[in-house]
Amino acid sequence: MTFTAPLPANEDQRLATLRDYRIMDTAPDERFDRLTAFAADLFDVPVALISLIDADRQWFKSHYGLPVSESPRSISFCAHTILDDEPLIVENATEHPQFRNSPLVLAGPGLRFYAGVALTADDGQRIGTLCVGDNKPRNFSDDDVTRLRRLAAIASDELELHRARMEAEASVNAQNAANLLKSKLLSSMNHEFRTPLNAILGFSQILELNMGKRLGREELEYVAAMKTAGENLLRISDSMMTMAQLEAEVVPFGTETVSAQSLIEEVYALHRPAAALNGIAFMRRACISAATLKADHSHLLRILGNFISNAFKFTALGGEVTLGCATEDGRVTFFVEDTGCGIAADRQREAFQSFNRLGREGSTVAGLGLGLAIASRLAQAMKGEIGFESRESAGSRFWVRFPAA
Repeated sequence: MTFTAPLPANEDQRLATLRDYRIMDTAPDERFDRLTAFAADLFDVPVALISLIDADRQWFKSHYGLPVSESPRSISFCAHTILDDEPLIVENATEHPQFRNSPLVLAGPGLRFYAGVALTADDGQRIGTLCVGDNKPRNFSDDDVTRLRRLAAIASDELELHRARMEAEASVNAQNAANLLKSKLLSSMNHEFRTPLNAILGFSQILELNMGKRLGREELEYVAAMKTAGENLLRISDSMMTMAQLEAEVVPFGTETVSAQSLIEEVYALHRPAAALNGIAFMRRACISAATLKADHSHLLRILGNFISNAFKFTALGGEVTLGCATEDGRVTFFVEDTGCGIAADRQREAFQSFNRLGREGSTVAGLGLGLAIASRLAQAMKGEIGFESRESAGSRFWVRFPAA
């Protein structure tokens, strides 16, 4: 009788399942090593293995008491074990008709005793074994078989946990690669997009500044409309690029000491002209204390700028927008209040979602719905808090909060 095990009928599927674990030839893992050490101690044997049966070899994920990490499948006892759900017990190999002529018995380790239980995957495929061995014959009771089955079940569970970790890591790596590729693609597109757009904006400014005496009122209105449209496209391009970089986690963040009141004055000065153009009363509320915070100055400008731009968009002619800050309990809070249309209660949970215009998709208000999403991502990346309060037809108050320095 030959000692080489036949191939299982489902060998191709079994090997495919084994590959899914991504465990072959991986580094030693103490979770598996603890199991084999415990098995050797429990059964008082010198060798305990977690063996995975590949196409032409058996590879040991853990090998207690054995100096090698693999051996040919053709001489493997474990290759017989995976043919059945029942344990394979060989109490004295020299007297066993199937194994007495095995090289493992006649030479090598001089194997005499073997007991193994198949390791079964979630899909029912038997991919390997937990086994124990000795170089002298042994008796193995029914209670011993039960204990070995329990240890094999634990080993199978550990294999499933390993597979889950590998799948999670692969998913994260794939997502990171996709985000990086998207960032590079958008960066390239952004460059190709901005070059002609900047030329259009430049020429429109030349027409406004130098050609006013030659252009009629209607022509100047066309030039102004072209310039406004170009500036809107430029803002959209910048927003899409920023969001792609945030998703790919390639946005740089610095840390510096920022004066809260100086930031309010700077933001107010930047946005005051736009408020005048929109016919909006833009006010600022000074900080009571000389508060400072540690944050990225440019990103703070972007967050508050997005709050203000959003307020201007949804506040009617003659409305009010207020920029301010407050300090309390060691924290600095910046806020932007408006008397605009507010956000419907059933849409408020979507306020910081990307590409969400909160029910105003059909309106004439420009934008893609990225401003608040970008503000949220930037605030969270700087360990800040962000939120808002809003009532439909009564206005909104958006705020961002950081620990004081």
